[in-house]
Amino acid sequence: MNHQKLFSIAPDAPFLPTLARGLMDGTLLPNWSRDGAFWLSDITIYVPTKRARLALIDQLLRLNGGTQLLPNIFTLGEGDDAENAFFSDPDVDSFNVTSKLYRTTILGQLIKKWAEIAAQNQQPGFSSPPSTTEILAMAQSLGGLIDDFLTEEVEFERIKDLVPEELAQNWQETLKFLDIAFTAWPQHLQEIGQIDAALLRRQRFDFASNSLALRYGDRPVIAAGSTGSVPATRRFLKAISGLPNAAIVLPGFDVSMSPDEHAHLIEEKNQCHAHPQFGMAKLLREIGEGPQAVQSLGTAN
Repeated sequence: MNHQKLFSIAPDAPFLPTLARGLMDGTLLPNWSRDGAFWLSDITIYVPTKRARLALIDQLLRLNGGTQLLPNIFTLGEGDDAENAFFSDPDVDSFNVTSKLYRTTILGQLIKKWAEIAAQNQQPGFSSPPSTTEILAMAQSLGGLIDDFLTEEVEFERIKDLVPEELAQNWQETLKFLDIAFTAWPQHLQEIGQIDAALLRRQRFDFASNSLALRYGDRPVIAAGSTGSVPATRRFLKAISGLPNAAIVLPGFDVSMSPDEHAHLIEEKNQCHAHPQFGMAKLLREIGEGPQAVQSLGTAN
C-alpha cells in the first residue's frame, strides 16, 4: 500500500464526527489535494445506513461551514434504486425479485403438502396436523433460514454434517423437511423466473466490486462503519482497499490485538464466529493485512 489505508475509530469515540475530521484534515486521504473549493466533490464515501449518511452530511456541513461541495455519500446497498444505481447490474436485475409474502405463501403450501404426505405414509413428522397459524410460522422461519444461508453463502450440503451419528435417523427426517426450503423452493423460483432478494443483493455487491476500478480510477473512495461480516460486503471492502486512493474505517477494531490473537480468531477450528472482532479480523486477512496495519483515528471524548 502506498499510504495508510486501514483505520479504526474506538467505540468510546464519536464515530461520524471523528470520521469527518479525519477527512477534512487530510488524515484519511493524504495523497489527495485539499486545495480549492471543490476538492471534496470527487470523493466517494460508503456508510452502512441512510441514518449514518444524513448524520455524516450534517457533520461535514458543520466543519466546512457550507462553503464547499460535499462528497458523494452512499449507503451500502440500503438506499433506493436511484441512489444506489452503482449496485445495479442489468443482467442480474432483469430477474423479478420475489416478495417475502409470496415466499411465505408458497412455503406454507409446500409445508402443508409435506405434512399430509407424512401422515398418509405414517412417517415421523408432526404429532398432530399443523394449524394454518403453525404452517405460516414455519414458513416464515424457513424463509429466514433461506436468507441466512444466501447471505452467509453457506451451501445446504454443509448442514448435513452438523449432527452426531447417533441422531442420524431423526436428523434425516429433519433434512427431508428442510428440502422444502433448499430444493423445492429454488426449483419453484426457477420455474417462475424469480430470485430471492438476499441473492440479488449478493450479486449486486459482486457487480459493484468488479466495477470499482472502472468507476473511480484514481478518485478517492472511503468505506466507513462496516465490519465486513457479510461475505459480499467483505469482498466489496477488499476491492476498495485495492484502489489507489482509498481508506477503510473500521468501527471499534481492537488495535491492541496481536498477530497471534488475530490468527486465532479466524482459525475455523476455533469457532470464534460470535466474537465481535471476528468479521473485521477476517476482512483484514482477506485484504492481506494484520492488526498492526490498522491505525487509530481520533481519540475518545
